[in-house]
Amino acid sequence: MTLRSSIFRGMQVMELESGSAVEATTIWADKKVLLLLVRRFGCVFCQHQTSLVLREEEVLKRHNYHIVAVGNGTPDQARKFKDALTFTHPIYIDSDSQMFKALSMPRWSFWYILRTFFMSSTNFSIGRGLMKDYPNANLEGDGYQSGGIIELEPGESAINVVHREAEKIQEGQFCEPTTLLEKLGIDVGESVSAKQEGELPTAPDKCTT
Repeated sequence: MTLRSSIFRGMQVMELESGSAVEATTIWADKKVLLLLVRRFGCVFCQHQTSLVLREEEVLKRHNYHIVAVGNGTPDQARKFKDALTFTHPIYIDSDSQMFKALSMPRWSFWYILRTFFMSSTNFSIGRGLMKDYPNANLEGDGYQSGGIIELEPGESAINVVHREAEKIQEGQFCEPTTLLEKLGIDVGESVSAKQEGELPTAPDKCTT
């Protein structure tokens, strides 16, 4: 079943900079948006996933994508996220997780969180390693909500669900920059991160639709 952006009609989110409530659909009313659904602003995995997207910021801009983050935390948590990542794009707060629910992005149980993030040797090791790069990450906020990445076209159009965190997190996998471009139909030869590494990666697809 194809999801359409009309599922967000009538939903209100708060713009971080102005503190004003706006209808969610106005975010992409006149532009193409890559929407990062941040499950928790302080989450080290979420901060790393956002950083991976930002590696291709120039390429995305060239293809007329506007990066936007939506999270279900508080304004203070969102500002810490913004400052930690030097995130220069719009941030909106979905305090009731309406947009997450509309996309059927699941809420995890306490035991799932414990098993996945603390009892999984893979994810625990990845998390400890990432803390060195994101020292401002913390446990503040609602850690039970899962997130993802979606592509939205102007108006009421089909939603391209690029990545669902819940489907890959147990394997400690992220949506890698070149795979993100592939999912958006952009030639990976344009990848900034691949050029910086000196070669185009051949790793298997880690995004999930």
